[in-house]
Amino acid sequence: MTTNVTLSDPDRDGGVKKVIRGLIWIYFFLLMFEGVLRKWVLPSMSDPLMLIRDPFLLAIYALAIANGAFPLNGYITVLATLGSLAVFLGFTIGTHDLIVTGYGFDACFFHLPLIFIIPRVMNVEHVIKLGRWVIALTVPMAVVMVMQFRAPEDAWINCGAGGGSGAQIRAALGRIRPPGFFTFINGAAQFLAFSSAFLIYGLLKKGTYNTWLILTCGMALVIGVAVSSSRLALGAIGLVILMIGVVILYDRSVMSGFVRMLLPIGLILLVATNLDVFKEGREVFEARLVETGDAQAGLSGTASNWSQRVLGDYYGWYFWLSEAPILGKGLGMGTKVGERLLGGSGEYMSAEGEPARVVIEMGPMIGSCYLIVRLGICVMLCRAAAKSAGIGNSLPMLLFGACVMLISTGQFSQTSTVGFSVLGGGLCLAACNSARALGTGTTAEQIKAMTDSRKQRGRSRYAAMLREERDRNP
Repeated sequence: MTTNVTLSDPDRDGGVKKVIRGLIWIYFFLLMFEGVLRKWVLPSMSDPLMLIRDPFLLAIYALAIANGAFPLNGYITVLATLGSLAVFLGFTIGTHDLIVTGYGFDACFFHLPLIFIIPRVMNVEHVIKLGRWVIALTVPMAVVMVMQFRAPEDAWINCGAGGGSGAQIRAALGRIRPPGFFTFINGAAQFLAFSSAFLIYGLLKKGTYNTWLILTCGMALVIGVAVSSSRLALGAIGLVILMIGVVILYDRSVMSGFVRMLLPIGLILLVATNLDVFKEGREVFEARLVETGDAQAGLSGTASNWSQRVLGDYYGWYFWLSEAPILGKGLGMGTKVGERLLGGSGEYMSAEGEPARVVIEMGPMIGSCYLIVRLGICVMLCRAAAKSAGIGNSLPMLLFGACVMLISTGQFSQTSTVGFSVLGGGLCLAACNSARALGTGTTAEQIKAMTDSRKQRGRSRYAAMLREERDRNP
């Protein structure tokens, strides 16, 4: 006789959890290599491959529902309500196109519940294991980006989704912004930000990853950023680095790890910045900054321009509140897929910024509620990460830095953005789980209560918590 172990059982790691974890790993690898499939392997299937992760995501939801563990919290309830209204209005009043409406639902609503399922089946050890793959993939990613950077714009390696030549975004001096494995540069920039989060954690927590792996992948990260000519990559990585300061505010013991990481970082920069490819990338990057005006503005001006670009998305939200139709123009019509299916010109039919697009598609009321939910998820992630930082676990806060801008204002119509958003948010919450706690997860308050009862001298609070759980669950 077998016992059915549901996902809500916090003390046992049942077969269902392992299956869902396997599906999450598939989701991760498909996110990483979706562009490879769409550009080089099966270019004729480029459009259907945009949804290649959906069947596996549907399987995750089906297993969670069948085992009574689908997260029916306030966020999911509100999203389900808003999504239903947006689909109904989008099809009946808006575009009258079921495919466009369906794609809009997939982009805006379908993936978000994964954020709350990942922490039910994964803990900090699983997240660290996945992080090892992220930083290891930084090396081949940087190699491909260098090849794309040095190749002509119309070279086969620089083709876009569907195999079309000349589809990549120009940087400067006749070079493109290399997307690596992804279809466009935004995917590569988002990946580099997540890689930096795991690399920094490996430097802060000695012994987490192999030293040579960290040094090699660290140099690959620096080279990848240099040839990317992407201000998004620089800004996203800068936000992750900023999270170190936030972690120190909650746990002063991190200072020792921060000081210890300066030497390997200095070594990485010393080697990487003296390579010819780095110098080539820096030259192109500087030329692009001259074109955009950031070079004359200096470092502070560049930071100001980047922040204005972010705040501009919120201004678009405010502006379109009074301009958009009260019930919206139709879910999905502002995406590039929607434009193409509706016979658009190839430019955004509504607005490029995510908040503006959402308000135009769904209307001021439904669109604003949806955006507020996304901001609410960011606040929830920040609170969870801060509580973990207070007990010596810095990984959630670093992951929060990598995904917060994507969840709040990232363009979900781009498949890589929605993928990194939900995966990043879910991993942030999963990293808050102790190594032994699964199922509904052990909250930061419960972990703190356990560690307060018995702390061993000479160990960090987080290490003491891990040792106590190992003793209690041999």
